[in-house]
Amino acid sequence: MKLSKKRENRRIFRDISPKLNRFSGIYPVSSVLQFFFPALCPICHQSQTWGTLGICQSCAAELDLILHSQEKQENCLRCGLPRTDLDQGNGFDQGCYQCSKRNIYYDSFHYFFYHRPILKQAIHDLKFRKNRYVVKMLSPSFWKSAVARFQWDVDFFTTIPVSKKSAAMRGGNQTEFLFAGLEHFFPKESILEKQEGRHLRTYGRVSRFFTVSEAYRIQEGKNIVGKRILLVDDFSTSGATINYCSWLLKEKQASHVIALVFMQH
Repeated sequence: MKLSKKRENRRIFRDISPKLNRFSGIYPVSSVLQFFFPALCPICHQSQTWGTLGICQSCAAELDLILHSQEKQENCLRCGLPRTDLDQGNGFDQGCYQCSKRNIYYDSFHYFFYHRPILKQAIHDLKFRKNRYVVKMLSPSFWKSAVARFQWDVDFFTTIPVSKKSAAMRGGNQTEFLFAGLEHFFPKESILEKQEGRHLRTYGRVSRFFTVSEAYRIQEGKNIVGKRILLVDDFSTSGATINYCSWLLKEKQASHVIALVFMQH
């Protein structure tokens, strides 16, 4: 009697199962698949010797070197834009000519790292691929060194929020993941909220200044009168977001706002 196709497949699988089990005991199936279909490092997109973080060892070594370096703050300490020789020659010791023409609402600006392709890819993987290898590499010694270096005098820190839709898609707020180590040194408060709408990355550099005001607001019932606040974000491109959020905090009578970004574009 001829067996049905489904029953025939079951019979074949039953016959070869013991052979697969014996084969996997000598050559694990994952190793065989890795041989024929090697995974690519999300940073360099090359098949490399893998470490324990989900990236190749060469990229892990390069990223670790960057994360534990002390980069010189070459940008303007007020607005975060690159300083020039003209700024220094015209008496702008702390600021620059550009920020003298703009309304800057935070009191000082700091960043951990200047734009690096490998860091940009790491933040992209954190935001859109839920790959947190960069967070795992931020050791307690990194945060201890950063706090000792900048010596922030603040009451608490707060993050630039993402919309509820984005948080659900990404598994949370990437900025909160990046700056989780700060919670060992300063209290964390949720002050701002983002409204649903078009992503700011779809706007140009100039247009962001006119659209960011529609995206953020202070949560109801928050009292920050006289507070010194450390406002953090993952990276800054135009500076519009962190500048406007600083204005919101100052409008609610925060006494001092320090802007901090993980990477300055």
